[in-house]
Amino acid sequence: MSSDAQVFASAAAIQHQAQRAGLRWLEGKLCNYRPEIYEEVRKAYLRGVKVRKKCVLICLPIPLIICVCFFLHWVGGLDRSQMVYGHVDGNEIWYIRGEKKTLDCRAVGYTDADNEVVIYLDHNDQFEKVISRSKLETQQGRDIAGVLISWSLGTVLLICAIRYCENKYCWQFKLFWKWYDRFIRNKDLDIEEFINIYETELRRRNCQMA
Repeated sequence: MSSDAQVFASAAAIQHQAQRAGLRWLEGKLCNYRPEIYEEVRKAYLRGVKVRKKCVLICLPIPLIICVCFFLHWVGGLDRSQMVYGHVDGNEIWYIRGEKKTLDCRAVGYTDADNEVVIYLDHNDQFEKVISRSKLETQQGRDIAGVLISWSLGTVLLICAIRYCENKYCWQFKLFWKWYDRFIRNKDLDIEEFINIYETELRRRNCQMA
């Protein structure tokens, strides 16, 4: 596991422990006072786990498949032990493979204007195909861009989906955690304040649904 992945996993574990501790604190404050609020917050916390899993399953497969396709195409262009660079000189293409060798442009079907070419050879050093070096580099650039863009779009889509679903289906816990995480550092936690915030938000949402 990379260092970045380890840091992310460690941060996620710490966040999970803190949220569980927050739920235990809330249970102690509300279990005999306003148990219905605690139950709604707890259920929202559990829904959040399911929501994130569903968002991953829905949002990532297609961008990930596109990303892998671009990546494999790019790697396939690099994984050529029999790929050599050549130069066009008039109607001939020459390259060095132990010694100088030449190819006839018309015989190999090369018609591009680029004087720098890439030649693919089989394992017996026999000609397979030739392509403009600029075209190859352009295609490789597109493949890299495809990997980055598809992965970035998938990540952005996932983040937006998770935030939307959490706001819609898990708002009770999100509201609690925002309040709890803000004041826990100073131990300035007034459960009545949270109850007022919770009930105000509940009334607002009920009005929107009415």
